[in-house]
Amino acid sequence: MDDPVRNYRKLQRMADYLCGKIENRSIDLETANRLESQIREMAAGYFPDKITLYEMIYASRFERLTEQYLRTD
Repeated sequence: MDDPVRNYRKLQRMADYLCGKIENRSIDLETANRLESQIREMAAGYFPDKITLYEMIYASRFERLTEQYLRTD
C-alpha cells in the first residue's frame, strides 16, 4: 500500500521544483505546462478525492507564476 505522507512529499517536491524553474525562467511555457499536467495526473492518482484541493493550491500557484514570469502577451 502506498504511503500517503510519502506521496504528498513527492508531489510537493515536484511542485516546488516546477515553481523554482518558472521563477528562474529556466523553463519555457510549453514545458512548464507539460510538467504541470504530469504533476496534476500524479496528484489525481495519489489523492483522487482531493483534486479540488490540488486545484486550489497548486494549479492556482502555477498559473500565477507562469503569468508573472513566462507569459509575454
